[in-house]
Amino acid sequence: MSLLDAITAFDAQVAVAVNVFARQPTTLNHLIVLLTGEDFIKMAPFVVVAVWFWNRPPREAHRAIVLRGMAGIFVAFFAGRILQVGLPMRMRPMHDAALGLAQPAFTSHEMLGGWSSFPSDHAAIFGAAVCMVFALSRPLGVLALLHAIAFVLVPRLYVGVHYPTDLLAGFLLGVAGGLAALTLAPGAWLAAASLRFAERYPALFNTAAVIFLIQLSELFHEAREYASVAKGLWLGKF
Repeated sequence: MSLLDAITAFDAQVAVAVNVFARQPTTLNHLIVLLTGEDFIKMAPFVVVAVWFWNRPPREAHRAIVLRGMAGIFVAFFAGRILQVGLPMRMRPMHDAALGLAQPAFTSHEMLGGWSSFPSDHAAIFGAAVCMVFALSRPLGVLALLHAIAFVLVPRLYVGVHYPTDLLAGFLLGVAGGLAALTLAPGAWLAAASLRFAERYPALFNTAAVIFLIQLSELFHEAREYASVAKGLWLGKF
């Protein structure tokens, strides 16, 4: 058995095992399904941390980390989307008839049916976000990691939106994007240029920052919807 076959078999075993519990119409399952769609609850703590440290001394150092961290999140999001489109299509567990899964309770069968399962762009976003929080505060970084696992990764695995390796690959992609933005020269240049722009045009910068944070708190929902439309057009589905 090849490594790819072993990974595929492991993913299938986990999906089948979890489905036994996820198909039950319990209150806990209802809560977990709700969490998969509650983007604000998932991302709000990261936004709060970013805003808090933006205004906390030493301001210049903290603001540079926040700006570089946000750049990492942005890069991770688009890298995840590009890989989802560019790599071979992988059916989500809940849509793969070969697995014979029962539809998880409180979900619709059409849930995220148009996108490939690998890698998870949600996991990528939160991998980068966790890196940013770790750079600001290690204790808060640990809490951010636990939050991402409990409120993002586990629910998406539980309801059959992703396989374990989708989430792991997406999270590692996000960590790579976050570390690159926080440590490499382009990130430092972007942070310095952004801070100069903020000093020269504070109203414009703050307005753009608010718009970005609103989109981030919704995990770029509108951008992902338009990406779905663009994908359809690209495939000739007018």
